[in-house]
Amino acid sequence: MNVGIITFHAVPNYGAVLQLYALIHVLKNLGHSARVIQYCPTDELSGKIKCRSGFFGIHPADLLLRYRKRKFIKFTKKFIPQTEMSYTTLDQLNNIDEFDAFICGSDQIWNPDLTGGSLDPAFFLSFANHQLPRIAYAASSGGYDFIGTDTERVLLEHLSSISVREQTLLRSVKGITNTEATCVLDPTLLTVDYTELISDKRVKRGDYILLYALQASEHIYTCVKRLSRITGLPIVSIGCKVNFVKHPGQQVCASPEEFLNLFAHARYVVTNSFHGTVFSIIFQKIFISCALTGHVEKRNIRMINLLE
Repeated sequence: MNVGIITFHAVPNYGAVLQLYALIHVLKNLGHSARVIQYCPTDELSGKIKCRSGFFGIHPADLLLRYRKRKFIKFTKKFIPQTEMSYTTLDQLNNIDEFDAFICGSDQIWNPDLTGGSLDPAFFLSFANHQLPRIAYAASSGGYDFIGTDTERVLLEHLSSISVREQTLLRSVKGITNTEATCVLDPTLLTVDYTELISDKRVKRGDYILLYALQASEHIYTCVKRLSRITGLPIVSIGCKVNFVKHPGQQVCASPEEFLNLFAHARYVVTNSFHGTVFSIIFQKIFISCALTGHVEKRNIRMINLLE
C-alpha cells in the first residue's frame, strides 16, 4: 500500500524526525511505501526560527539554530520521503488522492498548545477519504486531556483505528468514542535498525556524560554537574546554548545522525526529554531522567508511562 503520514515533520526536533524515520522504516519492512505529507499550518510547525534581539539585531543563538535547521533539512531530504506539494491549510489537503491509507502520528499532534491553540482536524485525518484506512499511531497529546466535547468526539470518530502513546490519553479516548483504542510504543522503540545513521568510529573525545536538556533548568544542571564530579567525566551537551557559564559542558549543535552517535557512544546520559530517555534505553545506557518543570510539567506523563 501507498501510505501517507501526517505529523510534525519540519520542526528541528530530534524526537520528531527520528520517530518519523522509524515509522517509515517499519512500514517499509512490512511491504508498504510511505511518504510524509508536507503539512505546515503554522510558523512553528514549519520550523521557522523567530529572531531575537541581540548585537546589531542578531542573537548568537539564532545563528546556531539556523545552522542546526540546515542539518535537519539535509537529513529529511536524504532519509524522509515527502510529497512534492506542501500544504498550509485543511482545504488544500482535501485534494490529496495519491494514497491507499493514511497515518497520523506519532508525536504530540493532539496537543493544542503546539497546533495554534486548538485541535487541528488535519492531524485527525479529517481530510482523508472515508473509504480508506485512517489510522492514528502512537498519537500523543503531551499531557492535554480530552474532556469529551462534541468537537473531540467528531474528530476521533473519523479515525478507523486509534492507538495512543499514553495510558491517560487512552482512557479519555475510550470514554469519548465507541472505538476500541490501544496504547502502543513510540515508533522509535519498534524494531528499527539505526546502523546507517551511526558512525562506525567511536567519538574521539573519549568517555563522557551526555546531557540532553529539552528544558534548561537548574535541576538538571545540578544533577549532571554532580555526576561529573563523582565520575570525573566531562559533559557533552546537545543544544544551541551560547552562555557557556550558565549551561554546562561542551556544546554540540548536532544533526540527527550526530545526535544518535552521541547517545550510542556516551558513558552516561542525563536528560529531561522523552526521546532522550527512549534512546538511552535503546542504546542500553546508564541514564538519569529528570522531570520537566513549570508550564510543560504535564508532558512528564510520557516519560513516566515509558519508565513504568
